Amino acid sequence: MSKVIKSFKLFVLIILLVATIGCDSNNNNNPTALTENGFAEDSGAQTVQDNRITLINTSRCPLCNLRGANLSGLNLRGANLSGANLSGVDLSGADLYSADLSEANLKGANLKGANLTKAYLSKTNLSGSNLSGVDLSGAYLFKADLSGAKWCDGLCTCGTSDTCVGCVCDGKCISVDVCRGLGSQ
Repeated sequence: MSKVIKSFKLFVLIILLVATIGCDSNNNNNPTALTENGFAEDSGAQTVQDNRITLINTSRCPLCNLRGANLSGLNLRGANLSGANLSGVDLSGADLYSADLSEANLKGANLKGANLTKAYLSKTNLSGSNLSGVDLSGAYLFKADLSGAKWCDGLCTCGTSDTCVGCVCDGKCISVDVCRGLGSQ
């Protein structure tokens, strides 16, 4: 009988421990909230600067808020930024080779000259962003929003449907190839 009581006490202790670890001191059980645009934004104590440091040190910052941060020229190869709020961020010249930016908000971001080769951009909001000189070779753009994105140093923009205005950069048409069939990849 005493083994049953000891087992029960251990069980209750484990439940209490798990419940305590699962909640922070403010009883905030949902540290990640969605913005009015449907993108994740960390409602916890992490600041944009804290999140920037975390990203630089670990190459991981999914669902975090980096709104308006300066990430220009950083090596973010293979970084996990899925669902992150990157609106207005400066990623010019950054290396995002094979990075996961799925469902991230990059609205109005400066990506001029960034390497997005083989990047995962499924359902990513790139509307109004500067994509001049961006390498999107092999990037996965399924249902990405490229409306109003600037191509070729701002000389043409991507349409709001899954077709684009043609644009020639360095002798090759890039925006038609990149944007055609975004809804069917």
